[in-house]
Amino acid sequence: MHEPAASYEARWAECAGIERGNDAFWLAVELIYQRTRSNGAGATGNPQIPGLEDRQQYIDNCASSNPSVQRAVISQAHKASQDGITATPTLVIKDKVSGRSIKLQGAPDGNVLLSAIDWLASTDSNSSDK
Repeated sequence: MHEPAASYEARWAECAGIERGNDAFWLAVELIYQRTRSNGAGATGNPQIPGLEDRQQYIDNCASSNPSVQRAVISQAHKASQDGITATPTLVIKDKVSGRSIKLQGAPDGNVLLSAIDWLASTDSNSSDK
């Protein structure tokens, strides 16, 4: 992981989601990936979420000091380490019905995502996790 920026950005996205739901969370994630420099350098300043300017200070403060968000991000990072996730970004897509999952390292394009979802949706019970 690329600390300390990665943990802060993860908390920042979580706080955006707390403030305005899933759409705000995913918009925050998109902004983070657009603006983050490599090797733990983070973004220059906090991203501004369009439409949430009036709540920006809340989101920034939450990311800096909300203990439950801090615990959640630490727990997620620990779980990622246990699951062998060593690269960012890494996306794990899991079918909750079958229990099958697939791990995609790097930033997959739309075709890769669709192929992964198709693989998970297939009825071939002889397939194993990738």
